[in-house]
Amino acid sequence: MEQAVRRLEGNRSPDGKPYEVVMHYGTMHVGLYAPRGSDPQKPDVQDEVYFVMRGQGQSFGGDMSKAFVLDDMLFVPVGLEHRFVVFTNDFIV
Repeated sequence: MEQAVRRLEGNRSPDGKPYEVVMHYGTMHVGLYAPRGSDPQKPDVQDEVYFVMRGQGQSFGGDMSKAFVLDDMLFVPVGLEHRFVVFTNDFIV
């Protein structure tokens, strides 16, 4: 996992992706996500589970806003508009 974190942190060019895939199994994939500045996510075609590995902030999903901290788990059902609206510079899920 630490190698993936280093690859992700090294990819900070303006058009660099804030996502690093760690594992695939069937239709499931596990990865690290670390947006910087703003979160450009769009609704997804599958459910998502986020575990906060570093940082803290606030997420928006549907009509709800939720604060999160290290070790929190966030669930986003398929198709729901969501994003991280406020987060620290070290944020990784």
